[in-house]
Amino acid sequence: MVTQLSGETSGRFQVARVIARVFPTQKAFADGVIKEGIEPASDFPFGPYPTDTLKYHGDVTVEFQTPANTKGLGTEFGLQPNDQPISGVAAIKWDGEDIYLVCLTVRLMPDTRDLTTQIMQQFERDQELP
Repeated sequence: MVTQLSGETSGRFQVARVIARVFPTQKAFADGVIKEGIEPASDFPFGPYPTDTLKYHGDVTVEFQTPANTKGLGTEFGLQPNDQPISGVAAIKWDGEDIYLVCLTVRLMPDTRDLTTQIMQQFERDQELP
C-alpha cells in the first residue's frame, strides 16, 4: 500500500504522528501541529514503536518492520495487525514550502515474502529517495 500525505492539509496530523515516531530531525513540524491544540498532545508520542525495527537512510528516510501481531509504523496506514509482519519505507519530502510524507507498507505471505526487498527498493527508486 502506498500512502502520500500533505503536511499542509488535514493529513498534517498523521504526518506529525509519523514524524514524532521516526523523524526526530523534523520535530519542529510535529511540535507546530501539537501547538494548534486541535488534537491532544498525547496523540503524538515521540520515539519509535517499541517492537519496530528501523533502518535509517539519512535523516528523512527510514525502512521499518513491524512484527506480526503488533501495532507499529506498519499499522499507521490502515493495515491491521495479524500473523504476518509488515515491512515498509517512510520518507519526508518537500515540494516548495509543503512537507509530504510518502510511505510504502508491504505485507506478503511467507511464500512470497522474499519479494519485499525488491518492492521496497523499487519504491525508493521511484520516489528518488536517498
